[in-house]
Amino acid sequence: MPSITISAAILLTLFIESSLFHNTIRRKKTAQLLLACFLVLAPYREMIDFFLEKPQTYEHPSLIGLKELGIWLKEHTSPDDRIFVFSKPAGILMTYSERRSPSRHFTRMFSRVEYIIEETVNDLSKNLPKYIIFKPARTENATWFLDFLKPRYTYVDTFYGYDVYILTKNN
Repeated sequence: MPSITISAAILLTLFIESSLFHNTIRRKKTAQLLLACFLVLAPYREMIDFFLEKPQTYEHPSLIGLKELGIWLKEHTSPDDRIFVFSKPAGILMTYSERRSPSRHFTRMFSRVEYIIEETVNDLSKNLPKYIIFKPARTENATWFLDFLKPRYTYVDTFYGYDVYILTKNN
C-alpha cells in the first residue's frame, strides 16, 4: 500500500511539474506513465479494498451450531448448574454457556484409561451436571459413560448432531 501511494505522489508531482513548464514531451511521457500505472494497478482494486475494509470475522458452519447450543444451555441453566460435554469442542460449549464442568476430563481422548474413567465417574457422581452433551456416534467404545448416563438422565433433543440429556428429577 505505501509503495502505491508513493508512486502515485511521484507521478502526480511529475505531471504537475511538466504542466507548469509546458514541456509537452515530458507531459506526454508522464501521462503515459500515469495511464500505465492505472492499467497495472486497476486489477488490484479488490486487494486494496480488502485492506481498507473492516476485518470480517469468519465462523466455520459447524461452530455456529455449537455457539447456538452453548447459548441455549446458558438460557436453560443457572450460573450454579454444571454441564458435562463429552466431546471435542467442549471448550466452545463451555465458553458460550458460561457454565462449569463437574470434571476436568471432558474429552474422549482418555476415555479408555482406567484411572481417568474412575476419576471422571467420581466427579460426575459428586456434582451431577444438569445437562450432558455428546455426539452419539462417538460413544460406542465408552460403555462406562453410557452406564453412568442411562439411569440418571433423560434425552431432551439433538442439536446440530449433539445429543442433549437432562438430569432426571429423582436424582
